[in-house]
Amino acid sequence: MITCVICEQPQAKVLGPIDGWDGDAIQCPRCGEYQKDRLFTGQEIEPSERPLVVAALRQASMRGDRRRVTTAAIPALIGNVRFPSSALEGVDRVLRELEKRSASYGARVSLDPTVDYPLVVAKNAGECAAFFRFAEELGYYYLSAQAISLRGWQRISALQTTMAKSRQAFVAMWFDPSLDAVWEHGFRRGIEATGRFDPVRADLVQHNDRIDDWIIATIRQSGLLVADFTGNRAGVYFEAGLAMGLGIPVIWTCKEDRIREVHFDTRQYNHILWTTPEDLCEKLRLRIVASVPASETVQEVREAVWV
Repeated sequence: MITCVICEQPQAKVLGPIDGWDGDAIQCPRCGEYQKDRLFTGQEIEPSERPLVVAALRQASMRGDRRRVTTAAIPALIGNVRFPSSALEGVDRVLRELEKRSASYGARVSLDPTVDYPLVVAKNAGECAAFFRFAEELGYYYLSAQAISLRGWQRISALQTTMAKSRQAFVAMWFDPSLDAVWEHGFRRGIEATGRFDPVRADLVQHNDRIDDWIIATIRQSGLLVADFTGNRAGVYFEAGLAMGLGIPVIWTCKEDRIREVHFDTRQYNHILWTTPEDLCEKLRLRIVASVPASETVQEVREAVWV
């Protein structure tokens, strides 16, 4: 047994070297299975980002994706995970994980906060345990019986109903004629090619509402938001921020030669940098497919992409 350089906890083990790459395959109860560059020590990870790296690796491992960890790979690795925006969202994440593991209604089911906190992207085991206590206080879960209550199943059903409407992908972008081909041959085709989402753009939908009210309502009903910062439009920042606050996954994009215009606070996210509509189409398709495995339903998109 060794100490994992990612979560800095014991009980990890080296599975062996990786053919054609100077690294080892590692198995960790918290991080899952991943591949580590032999020169990577773990000190390259910022303390505030460490739980995100742990969560990204664990969730990828659960999907059968053994990620390679290098210093250069960290920004991309954590680009699709985020901490719960509130305690209530943390409770919802716990309920969804419990529902996955439940063999039947009334069956005993639990998570071990010590090793399973990355599944809900909690900052540590203590925070995950707090989400369980909050779930009990809300009447969703019985800690002593380790069972989901009727009210908990009611909440899970409500979450599933909301997610069932999440086939819609809202595209936030600059409505400039120079980007018409990018919309048609990049965003629209890339999203539709996944077979999992239907793209929508605010200026192409007929409605009788105030545009700002319509945008907010439409984002609330979406399962994914694609934010393109080409042109550095203020509205795109607002729409991406709203989606993040609502717990909706955000995929960040920008034309490669315009990325320096993007505000520093958002430039840290893993943007898809594109050069042509066709380039964007393929990169966007691959990002969505990588984030939402084919074996999962659209209802599970928020669990697969914690941006």
